[in-house]
Amino acid sequence: MKTFILALLVLATTAVGAAEITVLDSQIPMLRGRTYVDTKFYIDTNSHEGFAKVTVTEEELITHWPVGYCNDWGYGGGYGRRYPGDYYGGRYGRGHCYPRTVPVQRTVLEETVKIEGLVLEGTKVMYHGADAVVDCGNMGVSRVFKVPTFYLSGKCKLDGKINGTKVQVKFKAN
Repeated sequence: MKTFILALLVLATTAVGAAEITVLDSQIPMLRGRTYVDTKFYIDTNSHEGFAKVTVTEEELITHWPVGYCNDWGYGGGYGRRYPGDYYGGRYGRGHCYPRTVPVQRTVLEETVKIEGLVLEGTKVMYHGADAVVDCGNMGVSRVFKVPTFYLSGKCKLDGKINGTKVQVKFKAN
């Protein structure tokens, strides 16, 4: 009977209550390229508080023209020498003289926002919501670099969306 009551008590304290909090709701300028939202958890080991790091990047295609001189056969190099016959023009073609598009990424928004109720208790990262307490994961040390690392349990996640010129990040715990 004691084990049944203990199991019931454990299930009651870890009751699944779907909590959804809007962490960030911000405006960004109108962008020309593709935009991406990257959200990561950050746990401050000194203050034992949880944060969300939000980065919005834009990928834009930039057109680059070749540097130097292109002669009739498509060479670059600046000399402009002509070689006899069509052999060199047919062999090398005009590949050097065409513009190339290169993707360039730039950061539009970079913020760190505190998540209310996400705290570090010992080695456990817990979310204390209005309905329930959710175990989000453990704090440990990475094997290679020996730095503090947050290992998620799969019960907490960050969702980032861009709607037009608005960035919205939500914290979900279940």
